[in-house]
Amino acid sequence: MNILLVEDNTDLRETVVELLSDQSMNVWEAGSGDAAIKVLSHAVPDLIILDQHLPDMLGTDVLAAFKVHPVAKHAPIIFLSGKGDQKTITTALDEGADDYITKPFDGRILLSRVNAVLRRAYPNSKTKRFIYFDNIILDLREQQVRVGDERLEFTNTEFNIFKTLLADKGDIVSRHEIIQKVLGGVNVTSRTVDVHVCSLRRKLKSIGKNIETVRGRGYRLTQELKAS
Repeated sequence: MNILLVEDNTDLRETVVELLSDQSMNVWEAGSGDAAIKVLSHAVPDLIILDQHLPDMLGTDVLAAFKVHPVAKHAPIIFLSGKGDQKTITTALDEGADDYITKPFDGRILLSRVNAVLRRAYPNSKTKRFIYFDNIILDLREQQVRVGDERLEFTNTEFNIFKTLLADKGDIVSRHEIIQKVLGGVNVTSRTVDVHVCSLRRKLKSIGKNIETVRGRGYRLTQELKAS
């Protein structure tokens, strides 16, 4: 799972990063609300841990921004705060937080609450959701492709061809394999594959050049991949 941690206390942030990393979670860090929003230009979090008191804005204001952001609006949010009074907690929950943890806290409690929120948010999640290539994010659940905040408009066929190329991690994918896996294998020619790949390259703009034609064999991506 990918976690966005928004916390201005460096020591606490490092402690939480270590806790989550030990559980094989990928963590993006931000020390302010503005920095957190900028992280969303290249990252899609599965969960956000958000401090209430940040140097540039209140956590509730950041939460409101997340709730309308195309990348973050579906991610559950856990609030961290030094305040434990009923009004502060209920305000955070009413405004969209999924859980609330009062500082100071035990690391084991934080991990338990993180895992509980993730189980509720993704009850059927047994496979990865995102695949990353360069600055592109492929969202397998939403069937979307994004470059930062920009959503690329792919057809289903283009999306599935790109997913197939990504899944093979730079290996050559034959036209026959694309026909069978993506296009159904019935009354489809190699020329049809070439047309879809040409359109895919065009929509990927500068990154389209990474789809390499291997003469007589098929296609492959030519850059190192990273998958979540």
